[in-house]
Amino acid sequence: MKISIDMDGTMLKWPEFFTEFVIAMQARGHQVGVLTSRDNSDGKDRTESLMDRGIPKLDFYIGRNAQEQIEQIHQVPWKKNKMKELGIDFHFDDWGEFSIIELFSHHVDQHPRIGNSR
Repeated sequence: MKISIDMDGTMLKWPEFFTEFVIAMQARGHQVGVLTSRDNSDGKDRTESLMDRGIPKLDFYIGRNAQEQIEQIHQVPWKKNKMKELGIDFHFDDWGEFSIIELFSHHVDQHPRIGNSR
């Protein structure tokens, strides 16, 4: 399976959870990486900077390129298109009708390691 995680509002907001999640999924042979609306027009792999924050080495990092920044495509359709294009099976993000943040907030009492930032 190929799994992507949004960076702002998701991976960086819940680093302890996503660190454990990435380790578990990669141990089972899944690819896990970042799909973010952040500018990545220089094409650099930003996984090293995430490792500096304690996130394990990711399999990929996808951000908007220069043309996509110019077009200013809204993040939701852009991410959905990227998911189809790259064969991503599952995506964690803080947008949508039922976001990962809402899921964590509803279950924080049952999972004390997932702090509540609200």
